[in-house]
Amino acid sequence: MYICLCKAVSSTTIRRAIERGARTVEEVGDACEAGTACGMCQETIEVMLGEQDRVGAHAGSGSRRLQWPKRG
Repeated sequence: MYICLCKAVSSTTIRRAIERGARTVEEVGDACEAGTACGMCQETIEVMLGEQDRVGAHAGSGSRRLQWPKRG
């Protein structure tokens, strides 16, 4: 399902960005451009980030966070 219609970014792409280390709406935008146009999807991205935080809290201390490479 598309979350960001302006940039045609799917929920799968946003979840991948979060799994690779994006922890804020801005970091998700840097990773995949979601939320960088009109901003209407930013609240949904925040919810997705919160869901990942809850999942990560149950994963234990052995989980490793990968960093998304910076553009530029």
